[in-house]
Amino acid sequence: MGIAKLEGRHRADVLGMLERTIEFRPEEVVVAAEVLDASLSGDGSYRARVAEDERGAAIGWACFGRTPLTAWTFDLYWLVVDPSARRVKLGRALVDEVVRSVRAEGGRVMRVETSSKHGGDVTHAFYTHLGFAQSGRVAEFYGPGDDLVIYALAL
Repeated sequence: MGIAKLEGRHRADVLGMLERTIEFRPEEVVVAAEVLDASLSGDGSYRARVAEDERGAAIGWACFGRTPLTAWTFDLYWLVVDPSARRVKLGRALVDEVVRSVRAEGGRVMRVETSSKHGGDVTHAFYTHLGFAQSGRVAEFYGPGDDLVIYALAL
């Protein structure tokens, strides 16, 4: 397994992952597909890396970009690992690669926005384990009982 730049041949794999995971609601998958296509079309706002299996199929996807109107802040917009490939540290490998890329561009802060409900404790423990700190929360941002939770990592 390795980390590679996103290519057109990965599109169906990434969409399948997004549809199979419980962390993303159907309407979020629609938005992720739009971002995926923007990245594949060369839109520099969205850069992506994939974790590939031994056949070259994408089994993880990370999409990131510079936060508009900031000097050195980047957003990790999307992160997904195929449910069948979890627990082998692919999420960590993808985040590590994104962090390396961001640092190479002079990035000093990486942000992640996530739901308090979907993915919940596992997602929050994952980002905390990687060194991200909760830096903000907006109550009921996504809906009843579903807060926006913002994490930041100083690079």
